[in-house]
Amino acid sequence: MPKRIGRRPILRLGAALALGVAIIVAAVVIPAVRADTHPLASPDSAIYGFRNFIILPQVFIAAVLFSISLLRRPGVRLLNPVSGVLGLMAFVLALFLVDAALAFFKHGPGMRVASIALLVCIALNVLAGVIAVLVSFSRFPETGRA
Repeated sequence: MPKRIGRRPILRLGAALALGVAIIVAAVVIPAVRADTHPLASPDSAIYGFRNFIILPQVFIAAVLFSISLLRRPGVRLLNPVSGVLGLMAFVLALFLVDAALAFFKHGPGMRVASIALLVCIALNVLAGVIAVLVSFSRFPETGRA
């Protein structure tokens, strides 16, 4: 019989996906936005907004690591609501990035790289949200271990 995967590795995968979003935004999107030459572009305010998408995934990762630390304590049943809220947070972050990705598609071929990178970030956020929601609705033994 195959071994069941516990909650900890699944939640760590969600945290790794969120870290991927922060890295993509920092390494690909912000330099592309800084070089945007569209007449209606305001790169300074856009860069300020994208800095939030470097910070917010880190908050997601910290909350995931906190919820993993809750798993080590027997009798703690707070993980399901925490995971559900984290999943909703990841979905909301993905919705914010949809607006930016669609806006940059209209800025011409020079911003296609940023738009595609944002679409990848959207997919990673949605996947992290699905993982968190699935963990919140999954049934594991009520021991302190995942």
